[in-house]
Amino acid sequence: MGWGCHPDTMAIASAQYAAKQEVGETADGLTYAKAYRNHYENQNKNNPGISGLDSYLAELDQNIAWKEEGKTDEEIRQIQAELFHRTLMKNR
Repeated sequence: MGWGCHPDTMAIASAQYAAKQEVGETADGLTYAKAYRNHYENQNKNNPGISGLDSYLAELDQNIAWKEEGKTDEEIRQIQAELFHRTLMKNR
């Protein structure tokens, strides 16, 4: 019996590894987020197994913009939760 892995799981792991190799273990969150985003896009822009690439990159770009504005990880999580809740209520 063989074990498989969802293509996006591999894409995320690969981009995380490449970003850490590029910026190091002690990089701040913004530097790491930018490196991760770029590696993820470069690895997957021609990969037909990855669906929703544009929307995921837009989400990463928004998170980077919030970090550049000085928002904390907790503030970003709170904003994301509110946006998710609004989407759920709108789609009822």
